[in-house]
Amino acid sequence: MIHLSFITYHNNNTMACWIVTLQGGPKRTTQAAVALNDKIYAFGSCWCTEPAETFGVHVLNTIDYRWQRVPTRLFQPNPSQQFIDDSGQIYEPYGESPVHRVGHSVVEYKGKIYLWGGFCHEIGVLCSKMYCFDPG
Repeated sequence: MIHLSFITYHNNNTMACWIVTLQGGPKRTTQAAVALNDKIYAFGSCWCTEPAETFGVHVLNTIDYRWQRVPTRLFQPNPSQQFIDDSGQIYEPYGESPVHRVGHSVVEYKGKIYLWGGFCHEIGVLCSKMYCFDPG
């Protein structure tokens, strides 16, 4: 990750420039990232130098510029509980983690992060499920 800074020249023009290279972030290609408050969350894609494990989530704290892997767990729905969205539609949560993918999108909405789409090379399919990540 690289930090962007602005330098003001003597004639009051400003110019953007890169000033800091931050080490320790995830080593991946085509990951997707989204900002939420003071953190930037990076989701998925593939590891070029590391063994594949679960679908990874990493977070950069923009206050202290530290990366860390976010431990995730599967959502365990209560079978007797109904899930209803804002429009009154009943839905069933997946209770699974997303598969590895590239070309996916992530957006933040009302404090949660939504992931959708992409292509999974491991099983050779386009991904159509939408996932909601709650950073808590």
